Amino acid sequence: MRSAYAVYCQIFVSAINFIIFLVFTNNLSPEQFVLFSTAVGLSVLAYAVAEGGISYVAPKALSNNDYKGDTAKLAGAFIGISVIIYIFTTIIGYYLWGILSNDPLSAIWVVCYLCYFLPVMILPSWATFKSIKLPEVILLTLTRLGGAAYLWIATSYINLAGVALFNGLISLIIIYRINNTIRSVALPSHVEIKASLGYLKEVFLSKTLAYSIYSLLPMVIAVAYGNSASAIYVLGERLKSMYTTIVQPIIQIAYLKFCGDKAFFQSKMLIGIVSMLSFNFVLGLTIYLVFRFEVAFYFFERFRDIGEYYYYILAAFTSVSSAVILYFYILPNSMLKVFRASTFMQVIVFILLFAIMTSTNALSPALVLFLGELALLMSILFFIFKKKNGEN
Repeated sequence: MRSAYAVYCQIFVSAINFIIFLVFTNNLSPEQFVLFSTAVGLSVLAYAVAEGGISYVAPKALSNNDYKGDTAKLAGAFIGISVIIYIFTTIIGYYLWGILSNDPLSAIWVVCYLCYFLPVMILPSWATFKSIKLPEVILLTLTRLGGAAYLWIATSYINLAGVALFNGLISLIIIYRINNTIRSVALPSHVEIKASLGYLKEVFLSKTLAYSIYSLLPMVIAVAYGNSASAIYVLGERLKSMYTTIVQPIIQIAYLKFCGDKAFFQSKMLIGIVSMLSFNFVLGLTIYLVFRFEVAFYFFERFRDIGEYYYYILAAFTSVSSAVILYFYILPNSMLKVFRASTFMQVIVFILLFAIMTSTNALSPALVLFLGELALLMSILFFIFKKKNGEN
């Protein structure tokens, strides 16, 4: 049951974040919307670098018997590394954006959104899936709903920062409470930090490079076309992000529950892949129909600005398909070389697509995003096929 609570919390928090994003895009003036949306774009880049493959290696390290030391401190090390890199990348990205683009970012919006996103990072589902209970779920639900309602009424960067501080306090209270049941997160020592870096070295470079290139799109668009175009792209990218975060926690928790029993996992692998891909297809079709018949526009008029919404939905569908294969086939079979080769191929494709987009205008940013995600999926399938043939 607690794993279901963890999945719910992850999806709920992602949904609330998306709703708050829509509230701000709907309530802000066009000028303030651009400042807010580009700050979110920078956050996307910073999180891509900070995540660094942690969601791939942390679940296995914590739920398997790979690590013989204090797993609570190891979880704290993973979270701490991610938070530090996120803050550092945000600072570097802010100055780099200002140097490369004619339209600078708003420092106050960047800082406020950074503060807002930090509480999300300290409560990952892979750290709480064994320990979170119903009272903590209710506390998280009520406080996040209250914060969203307040921001709906009083939409401003100051209030966003205030809600961020409140969410951070609630996240710390939840960690304290779940630690009273099952010790899940603790301050790490140099031993756990070193161990976490050892796990991360397997995927950090390829994962961070691939996600960083993908997440550079808002900055590339800002440099080439201005912050207004970048803000519209971020609106579409948030739609993709919301789609993927509906499915991603379910995939991760399924992996967490079964990765300790490899024989059982292998026997249910095909069922898991088919089930998740089927759910992915139904979800993608549903969201497409919501936009195709303009239902989404009745709630948030600014959705009309996205234009090529179908490319963002296809990009999300493709990204989730890659994640399903990764968690249900590549990671259980220790095929990290396939993952690394596939992500490097994606990086090459993204760089080529960036060059074409900025030099010829033949490709839209939405199409570039979809083609980049498709390149990863095709590369994964190609290298799996190549490895299987090589083994046979």
